[in-house]
Amino acid sequence: MLAEKGVIVIEHADFDGVERLSAALGAEILSTFDAPERKDSVLGGCALIEEIIVGEDKMIKFSGCKKGEACTIMIRGAS
Repeated sequence: MLAEKGVIVIEHADFDGVERLSAALGAEILSTFDAPERKDSVLGGCALIEEIIVGEDKMIKFSGCKKGEACTIMIRGAS
C-alpha cells in the first residue's frame, strides 16, 4: 500500500540493520506506529532517500543523515 503511493519501504531488515539505521537517522525505534506524534517519540530524518541498483541488487541509500556518522563501503567482486 505504501509503495503504491510512492513511499520507499524496506521489505526485509534484520534488527541489527534497523538499530544502525535508527542511530544514523537520529531516531528512536518505536514498537508501534499508532501515535507517532507522541511527545516521547523521536522520528529522525535525512535529506534524501533513494533506491539505487548495485550490480543486480536494489539498495536504499540515505544521504544527509542527522547524525552524519554513518558510512558504508561496498566492495563487490567475482565469486
